[in-house]
Order: sequence, then structure tokens, then C-alpha cells
Amino acid sequence: ETIETAQLDIVSRLGEQAGASGDALKRTLSITGLDVDRLLGRLARSDENARGVGGPLLALDNLPGSNLAHQIAAVEQRIDDYQRLQDLMERLPLAAPLDEFRLTSSYGRRIDPFTSRFALHSGIDMASRRRASVHVTSPGVVTFVGWKGGFGKFVEVDHGLGIRTRYAHLSNIYVKRGQTLEFREKVGQIGSTGRSSGEHLHYEAVSYTHLRAHE
Repeated sequence: ETIETAQLDIVSRLGEQAGASGDALKRTLSITGLDVDRLLGRLARSDENARGVGGPLLALDNLPGSNLAHQIAAVEQRIDDYQRLQDLMERLPLAAPLDEFRLTSSYGRRIDPFTSRFALHSGIDMASRRRASVHVTSPGVVTFVGWKGGFGKFVEVDHGLGIRTRYAHLSNIYVKRGQTLEFREKVGQIGSTGRSSGEHLHYEAVSYTHLRAHE
């Protein structure tokens, strides 16, 4: 009984630590304004498509040490929840695409640099040293490479879970459509192609819903 009590205490503390870590990570993700629960749902559905599970049902209630078994099962669930949050963090484009930069224009309403009238700016503008390398901000697949109107030389990357990133006004492009990219691979170099008043990177991280609404 003493050993089982000690084991229950250890498992309980592990569960509390996993739960606290998961809560902290979820709060961090929530700061971004993303719908974390919705993204976790998408992640779960993508995982279900990649693997299968099953087997006969063997209830724990009547087995020796069932209290400990239930406690372990609860802790495993908390650890799984925490792992899913970590997996989500790794797939979201939360990093900066440039090693060093200054923000020259933020997202939202601004005075257009060419017309001097209010207009919607669909991303953020980031200035850096000349021909600075632009890096992909999370793993993904290149869905568009080429010239795209006022964006100039343009790259779009699909990160799954309904999220894409866009890199515009590039001077050079290093990737091809359909190419799978790892985190921080080089996409190209900043430039001033398209509708641009000077060398910089126009960067966007958007959802499929946002893309359909604005294209």
C-alpha cells in the first residue's frame, strides 16, 4: 500500500506538471490571436488520416492496481495534449522571415505610398540590409512561385492546417513550386519588384478563409 501510494503521488505530480506546461503553451499560442482549439482539431484530423488505431476493449476497473492504472491513463492524456500543442507550435509560422529587420509598415489601414489615400495593407513590410536572405517561417510546401501583380516576385508556402505564408517584392527566388521546405530554408532575397517604393519584404501569414475573402 505504501509503494502504491508513493507511485500515485509521483504520477499525480507528473500529471500536474504536464497540465501546467500545456496550459502555459496554450496561453502563449492564444496571444497570437489564433483559434487554438480549431487548429488542434485540424491537427487531430490530419493525424487520423496518417495512422490507424484499434484493438479489443479491456476495461481497467477490475484489474489489480486499477487506481494507479487510471491515474497513469489520465497523465498520459495530459502528456498527449501537451505533445499536440508542441506539434502545433512546430507547424505554425511564428518565427521572423529575416534575421534582422525593422518594421516599416504594419498590417491594416494605412496611407498608400503611391496614392496618398487610405488603403488596406494585407501584410507587414520589413526592411533589412541589401539582398538579405528570406527564410520560410515553418515547414511547408511551395504552392506558388513567380510574378504576382503588385507583389512582384512572389512565393507562397502552404503549412497545412489551413495556413499559408507569402513573401513578396523579392529580388531572387531560390525555390520551386511543389518543393517541400524545412523550417528556416531560404526562400529568396528581399528586393523591390512589383508595386514597391524601395527594397523590403512584404510578408503575410494567412488562413485559407482569409485568402478566399480577399482574392
